[in-house]
Amino acid sequence: MKLIAAYLAEDVDPGTQDNVGHTPMIYLNPECQGDIEHCDISAGTSPDGRPIAHIVQNYFDFALPADQVNAALNAQARKVATGSYKYVRVEFCKYNSGQANNVKWGTADAGPIEFWAGGCVVTVPISPPISIGSGEAVTITLNYDLAGTVQTGDSAFGVSCAGSGSTRECFTVPTFVPSATK
Repeated sequence: MKLIAAYLAEDVDPGTQDNVGHTPMIYLNPECQGDIEHCDISAGTSPDGRPIAHIVQNYFDFALPADQVNAALNAQARKVATGSYKYVRVEFCKYNSGQANNVKWGTADAGPIEFWAGGCVVTVPISPPISIGSGEAVTITLNYDLAGTVQTGDSAFGVSCAGSGSTRECFTVPTFVPSATK
């Protein structure tokens, strides 16, 4: 999947789902060039009226072993402001005005297939909220299970499918569950 960012949020507005307070990045896609507001997986306009200047083209490889995925997610060693954070958020797109594909999957038979999976943000409350003191580090861990994401055969089903009959292959995006620890 294309991955824009993973970060903590002090709070989230229940009506708009907008961030409230500090939102320290743990991971920001290098293709965003440090500018999350003007970065997405397709062209368009950001809320400030300026164009999306940075388009994420590369896919983050979630098929790697979990320890490698989580090491890559936390490798930027970004500073986190002192505070109390209630949520972990992971963004797979921002606005996607151009409806770009954000998932690529495939098998030896199907080959590479790209599609739009929908859903840009995963937001998970941290219970209890995590308090970060001066100089403390935080790690975001992304939990998910790829078992069952690809089904094959006549009765295979999923969000994206290829082939037919006994060669039918289907893919379903796994459920991502982020957590934070210090």
